[in-house]
Amino acid sequence: MDYRLAEAQPGRAVLVRSRTLQFVLGGLFVLLGLPAAGLGAFVALADPLLGAKLGGFGLTFFGAGVLVLSRRSGPGAFVFDDAQEALLAYPSAEARGEPEGRLAYASIEQLRVKRQVHSSSEGRSVSYALDVVKKDGVSWTLYTSQSEGKARDLLRDLQANCNLTRRSREPAPLPESGTFEVAREAERTIIRFRKPYRVVTQLAAFMAVGGLSLAVLGFRDQMPNAVFYAVFAFITLVLAAVTVGAVNGLNKHGVLTVTPERFRSDEQGGIIKAWFEEPISQLHAVCFSYRPNEDQRVLMLLNRQQYDVLTQPPPEGAAAVLSTALSVIGVRKIDVGELGLAQKLELEQLIQSEVERVSGKRLL
Repeated sequence: MDYRLAEAQPGRAVLVRSRTLQFVLGGLFVLLGLPAAGLGAFVALADPLLGAKLGGFGLTFFGAGVLVLSRRSGPGAFVFDDAQEALLAYPSAEARGEPEGRLAYASIEQLRVKRQVHSSSEGRSVSYALDVVKKDGVSWTLYTSQSEGKARDLLRDLQANCNLTRRSREPAPLPESGTFEVAREAERTIIRFRKPYRVVTQLAAFMAVGGLSLAVLGFRDQMPNAVFYAVFAFITLVLAAVTVGAVNGLNKHGVLTVTPERFRSDEQGGIIKAWFEEPISQLHAVCFSYRPNEDQRVLMLLNRQQYDVLTQPPPEGAAAVLSTALSVIGVRKIDVGELGLAQKLELEQLIQSEVERVSGKRLL
């Protein structure tokens, strides 16, 4: 679900999200899964094991198709708008009406094309990403391609039409979404918000894993006992985890408390309630990265060392990589559920302003 350039004219460039592959892949899974599930139910009347195989794989494909089709990650369009001196985020690809979020040009350091190397069991692959690098050092990726030329062509189009160095006025404040309840006192701020929860996602995941467990049952007579019980036990654990995750997400809220000395994050509702505290003196930045093909469900609270590790080029050598991994493991993360990019940006700036108001410490 990368973005493509839909319009470029002096002072304005529009990038819209392409979901063609998502619809094709999701639709294919649904078309394969639905008939197979129905056929499996019919065949089970004569041959239960064969019916379990067909029906199980059918449910798995159907659930996977619903997961793919229902997945939403990021705004429908990004607009570089010189008139408003901001990168605007719109919920739909038409980019009309009021934007749901804005990143002021004053908060952007540069646009760049970054070379990315991915390693897998099949070898190494190289891609090129068009990044919006924020002043806090964190980047948002809007486009990736196997072709460096295509990525640089898009960069040139944006640079030719938009002037990100414009700073003629103070950045416009973010529109308040009404997502966050803020209670301010002289030396304390409490921020409360509901973590978005999508029932269709949980049901589709349960269907996909449940279908896989049904298909494994269909192979009961073709597998050694030890292998069958090991595989079935693993799938049962995954199914249990999906079930716990579905129940745990019900009516879940995040509660953030800022005092002059400490920052505290708590969870209310659900089964599992995570919490942590951090000294305000250790905080250096609160931020999140954006990748259109990834689900980022957290905001990161970084100390200076963690910030340097995450914003500098990846190190080389086994010892340096291990040191980096250990630093990243210790990062404090605020789980925000399925909040959209605009709401995460709003929460990021809300935390920054309240930490400064209450403690006097300024974050990046």
